[in-house]
Amino acid sequence: MVEETTSSRSEQNQNQFYVIFQNHWVRFAICAAMMIVLLCNGASYRSRHGFDAGSHTKYADVIAEENRIPTLEEAYVSYNPPMFYLYAAMMSKASVAIGGNKDEQKFLAKMAEAKESGRDSDDIDADRREKKFGAARRFTKMSLSVFVGIIAILGMALAGRTLGPKSKTAYLLLLLCIPAFFKYPAMFTPESFLTVAVWSAMLVGVWNFGPKYHIPQAIAAGLLGAVAIWTRPFGFAVAGAWGITLVVALLLWKKGGRSWAIRAGIICVICAAAGAGLFAYNGKRTGKSMPRPKQSEAVFGKLPASFYVGIKPFNFFFRPYRDDSPDQLLKKPDSPDGEVRRKTPALNSWYTILYADAFGDYWKYWTLNHRLNNEEISKGFWRITLTVQMAASLIPFAIILAGFVALARRAINAGPDDPLAALVPVTALVAVGLAFFLYFVISTPANEYNQVKALYIHYLLPAIPFGGAYLVSRWIEQRSEGMFWTLPYIAAFCLWSMLLFGVYWH
Repeated sequence: MVEETTSSRSEQNQNQFYVIFQNHWVRFAICAAMMIVLLCNGASYRSRHGFDAGSHTKYADVIAEENRIPTLEEAYVSYNPPMFYLYAAMMSKASVAIGGNKDEQKFLAKMAEAKESGRDSDDIDADRREKKFGAARRFTKMSLSVFVGIIAILGMALAGRTLGPKSKTAYLLLLLCIPAFFKYPAMFTPESFLTVAVWSAMLVGVWNFGPKYHIPQAIAAGLLGAVAIWTRPFGFAVAGAWGITLVVALLLWKKGGRSWAIRAGIICVICAAAGAGLFAYNGKRTGKSMPRPKQSEAVFGKLPASFYVGIKPFNFFFRPYRDDSPDQLLKKPDSPDGEVRRKTPALNSWYTILYADAFGDYWKYWTLNHRLNNEEISKGFWRITLTVQMAASLIPFAIILAGFVALARRAINAGPDDPLAALVPVTALVAVGLAFFLYFVISTPANEYNQVKALYIHYLLPAIPFGGAYLVSRWIEQRSEGMFWTLPYIAAFCLWSMLLFGVYWH
């Protein structure tokens, strides 16, 4: 009798938690917390920090000041398409028009003095541009952070439409369990703009599913896909995702999938035209259809095979961030006297780096470059903290991964009128995007292995939690006691991650 009472009480508490978990006020609180973190990060993280920050800001500043695209000598990231930088330059011009051009003459005088004395004036010029455009850069990051947050909210709504209302809270929490989602919009890079463009194209394309053709909707989605392509070449993933949808509609859904096939075909044609225009633009500028950042041997020829296929599971815990020089991983060339140097084994595999960067801070641009500036600090508190972060994130990662595989199979086997059909291009986006990422890691010329960043898959992150939300919604429907414990765990880990990677907390 006591056991029955205890079991009944446990079931009652579990049901109460399920009700709270799905409450719309709880979701509102999560969305509010997400927006606060995104805005605080965007406002507080310094624009001159982050990946290639100096070159990214120089690209936008040259457009704002001189109305032209900088050369590779002026800004080595100018091989990127210009869409993000045009947006940032527009913000800068508006800021100058509103606030005036304070201290411009003072900085110009300092630059002239520096040149006369033989000193490098680049730092003084960077200070001048920071003084002139600093507020605009912060506004650029904050505005894109808001748009990224809106994308997350719309993704939650799409999860509710396709997977059922029980999936909404789970989608939000699983997305926010990935710190890279709200960490990278704080940096002055094109990736946040790319995320907004890609997901605008995807959401417009899938929002109305069913037998109707929705040709104007498809045209709008294709144009947004074109914006993504002109932001970063990774934007071609939009065309790849809808290309796979076209194949699925024609081969599996056949006549019933005609509306999906027409929609996908229109989007692919518009994206192809945008890609052809980009190739022509690059060819005119650099002589290459898709220019590369550096003229050097591809990383694939420099890194040992263990970097690509090595199994190093314990590095999730013992190497949560880079504490070595990237050059130590490269194959050592033969010395001039003919002596063959030993090749240094890779300390990490690409997947351990990607995991550590997505769920933590492998490159230390967050823990060190914002408030901390001494690497010795990270050997104590931050090393332990990030190690705990790597271990604790394994559970949400496993749920996300297992659910994504299950959902991909379920979506492909769904009929064209099934709401799950809308998730075919979403899951295809992840497959195509990861293929692009791996090709990028292998083929891009560079002197280091630093292409392995979660920054380059930021635009895929809103798609990844759909699978985990699918699993969690099924557990809720089945009132699964065995998996009930995952819900409070996910909520606690989400809160921990937002506190750990909020700039205001440092």
